[in-house]
Parts: sequence; C-alpha cells; structure tokens
Amino acid sequence: MFALKDMLSPDLALRDTADRLFDTVEDSPDKKIVMDFSKVRSVTRSFAHQYSIRKKASSKSIVEKAVPVNIRKMFMAIRRPARRSKLVMLNRAKFKPLKVDLRTYLF
Repeated sequence: MFALKDMLSPDLALRDTADRLFDTVEDSPDKKIVMDFSKVRSVTRSFAHQYSIRKKASSKSIVEKAVPVNIRKMFMAIRRPARRSKLVMLNRAKFKPLKVDLRTYLF
C-alpha cells in the first residue's frame, strides 16, 4: 500500500510528483497497488491529470482507498471535457456610444 500523505505530501500539486509516484509504482514487484489517499488534503488539476494519464498507462492494477470528497471531485472534473463558451461577435455599427454628463454624478 502506498500512503500518499506519508510518501509525498498532504497537498499534491505537481505533475512531476505524480510521475515520481508512478515511477516508484512501476518498480514495485506487486501486480496490485493500493493508493491510500487518507489524510491527503488537496490535489491540483495538474497532479490529478498526470495521475490519471499514468494510471491508464500503468501495467499495474491500481486501486484508490480513502479518497476524500474534494479529491474525488477533482478526479471527476478532469475526466469531463472542458466546456468552452462560444465567442459572440457583435456588430459595433449598430451600437452608439453612450453620452454621459459626469457633472450630474458629482456632489
């Protein structure tokens, strides 16, 4: 079992940290790996994304244990494709500048 808080940090932030973790996992002789997230306070989007990429590419069977709700939500967020809003172009010729007399707003 890999206790991530003790092995890495309670706050997992960098892609490099996920890479180092999975380098260690791949060196392990065990076929089944348990990642213990107990007492891990936070993960960044970068760490979660790199963790997911490396987990998919791993030759090991990896199971997460004691994943806090906020961390579970981050892993769910990176699985969903980003929703991008559409850029709306306005025809500026239809709009006239607003004329404001600032003297009316002074005391």
